[in-house]
Amino acid sequence: MFIKRIAKAENKAERALYVLKEKREKQTDKLITTLRDTITTYQLEGSSETRLQLLETLIGGNRGQQILENCEEHLSYTGNNYYSFMWKYLKSNRSELIKMLESLKFKSTTQNKGLEQAISFLLKNKHKKSEWISTIYTRKNGMNKNEWESVPLVDLTWVPEGWWRWISSNRRKNVYPNKINRRHFESCVFYQVRNELKSGDLCIEGSEQYADYREQLISWDEYRQNLHTFCEQAVLPTTAGEFKKQVYDKLEALAKKVDTSFPKNKAVTIRNGEPFITKLKKKKISPLLKAIRKRIEEKMVPINVLDLLSDTEYWLNWTRFFGPISGYDAK
Repeated sequence: MFIKRIAKAENKAERALYVLKEKREKQTDKLITTLRDTITTYQLEGSSETRLQLLETLIGGNRGQQILENCEEHLSYTGNNYYSFMWKYLKSNRSELIKMLESLKFKSTTQNKGLEQAISFLLKNKHKKSEWISTIYTRKNGMNKNEWESVPLVDLTWVPEGWWRWISSNRRKNVYPNKINRRHFESCVFYQVRNELKSGDLCIEGSEQYADYREQLISWDEYRQNLHTFCEQAVLPTTAGEFKKQVYDKLEALAKKVDTSFPKNKAVTIRNGEPFITKLKKKKISPLLKAIRKRIEEKMVPINVLDLLSDTEYWLNWTRFFGPISGYDAK
């Protein structure tokens, strides 16, 4: 349910960005025109003072400030950055999403625990209504009463670059912000929880579908005990040196084979030092093959594929063989 709601909001946000770009196409054209006029003015013949006066008329004063604001606004949405629209489509589900974060125990499967801290920070500030929330607190530095230091309340290193411009008032990510935008921060947490659950970087304790995949791995003792048996069955060397040599020999043999067959390969050509792969031409079907296919189709009795699958499953129960050998569902 959590993942489906985030995906639905994401699709709507992408659509909203597309509509916005269509509406602001005229503004983009004006910015490009301004850039062209600026370069043309700079390249005019004459003294530097004359060119500066013309540039002042073109991009100086309040007009220049408005151009900068329009540029910043345009750059905010580059790279298909639809994240600012996420809150609009998540706010109606905010209480349900927060309840899910409260009721489920999330745990990181990597060394980066930043998202875990962010979830806790979000839940601590869930009742706040202000647009911005503080991310630091000040405390005395040592015994000196006049010296204070700022201590961060939450790790923000996990925040993706595309989200940072909406969360922080500071565009530089290497500078820790004193405050963050509450709405965009919550949207970012929901978004990242969804992504990391799907990738396996985040797990839910007690879950089957989103369990910690590391618990399904064998121990180092089991690994060492069964290594030789596995390598024999898979026809693989048991030492790193032998494995490296085997891979190297296979790659070298394949490279020689490719080099030898290249002159006869009509699908690959070298142009200006770069390889180009062309589409293979479809081979003509022989008249004999067409006749055989037609004869088979005439003799075959029409049957519904679903009926065929249903009947054979009832007789043979062949679906029991589906699934990974380990017995665990694939991620």
